[in-house]
Order: sequence, then structure tokens, then C-alpha cells
Amino acid sequence: MKVEEVYGRKFNTIQEAQFFPFDCIERYYNRKRRHSALDFVPKPE
Repeated sequence: MKVEEVYGRKFNTIQEAQFFPFDCIERYYNRKRRHSALDFVPKPE
């Protein structure tokens, strides 16, 4: 995760701060990253 995504961001609750990294990973990395098990094709939605 990029540092710019987290630093400088203000969260309203602890739960929001804890959920943010998971949300970023799910939205960006798991959608765009190519998976070797799928012959390097992004996972279907």
C-alpha cells in the first residue's frame, strides 16, 4: 500500500482506520494484480 494513501488522512473512528487498508487492498490490489493461478489474468469481478 502506498504511504500517500494513509498519511495525512483523518479517520473518524478506529474502526474506519482499521478497515481502510483492507478496503484499499480489496479495491485495488486484488482487482488489478495478475494472478499466476489464472494464467496471469486479473480475477473476475
